[in-house]
Amino acid sequence: MQEYCIRLSAPILSFQINIMIWDAHHNKINGEYKCSHEMSVPWQLESREETVKAIYRFCASIATLDEPVLICGETGTGKDVVAREIHRVSGVRGRFVPLNVGGLDEQLLSDTLFGHRRGAFTGAGEQRSGLVAEAAEGTLFLDEIGDLDAAGQIKLLRLVENNEYYPLGSDTPEICHARIILATNQNLHDLMQERTFRSDFYYRISTYEVQLLPLRDRPLDIIPLFMRFVGKAAENYGVSLSCEESWLAPLLRYHYSGNIRELRSIAHRCVHLARSCGASAIDSAVIEEVLSRCRGTGTDPAPIDSNGTIIFPSTLPSLRVWIDALICEALRRSGDNVSVAARSIGLTPQALHQRLQRRREDYLLANPIKPRT
Repeated sequence: MQEYCIRLSAPILSFQINIMIWDAHHNKINGEYKCSHEMSVPWQLESREETVKAIYRFCASIATLDEPVLICGETGTGKDVVAREIHRVSGVRGRFVPLNVGGLDEQLLSDTLFGHRRGAFTGAGEQRSGLVAEAAEGTLFLDEIGDLDAAGQIKLLRLVENNEYYPLGSDTPEICHARIILATNQNLHDLMQERTFRSDFYYRISTYEVQLLPLRDRPLDIIPLFMRFVGKAAENYGVSLSCEESWLAPLLRYHYSGNIRELRSIAHRCVHLARSCGASAIDSAVIEEVLSRCRGTGTDPAPIDSNGTIIFPSTLPSLRVWIDALICEALRRSGDNVSVAARSIGLTPQALHQRLQRRREDYLLANPIKPRT
């Protein structure tokens, strides 16, 4: 057994300490990482980067534990993928139940997570169990927790701290039987400094904290991931395309602001372009064409001239049309991620969620559903 000496002379991320401890008590057997405690399900996510491998080893080591896990990383780095893999490796009998909590107000969050009793509020004609109950004996995955308001943070703190919750309209607590994994693309330390994120909540959920690397910091994984995405996209299109690593050098020079999610989108665009052109391979020419289009649409909103001035059309549209167009563009660029879209246009996720709800209500009023005759 290899010995480690850990000196805490400076602040260090909790997951880095745990990685060292885990490596000191586990062995690598036949190329697979096995824990000293029972783990019948091997970890399947792969990487060519040693740092990412260490992160995956740590995730595998805590998969069977009951404490919450906090997964941090930029948008598109695969936080939900890692959460699902932790759930799979844990071997629990229950389901993986995800929820994006960004943009949910206090009542909607409580009703979605905890459910309600009959008559708890206007329209609550029947009792309904929430997602906490649905995740019993499984995993509850809460994404975008950095966007929770103070009331929502308090509710989740009680859930994590006491393993109990109150359905709306009930005075009797229910027991939470789910393992909780949380994720955020924000810097929670900055939010604590700004007093928009509770420190007691952070310290309770960060027992095991995982910081995922952005794709630009794991260049050895870009080509393997791209080829995997191309294979899946070609299968969906029903085409056969050759793709050699030696043709993919342009991918290594691109800055992936959307990380793995953006790389997947680029792979699908390459397959679509090659298919529409009748090409039999995805070579450097196809990739350069797709990347040039991404560079042309991925940064500055149109229409803007070379001096950075917005160019207005001859006939000005209404303010509502401009706002709707801006929201649609923000959602398109964020991959329909409400939290990311809201921050990009200066709104809170709650405010954008309310605007989208009003748009849906206005549409239903203007286009009522006609009963079948």
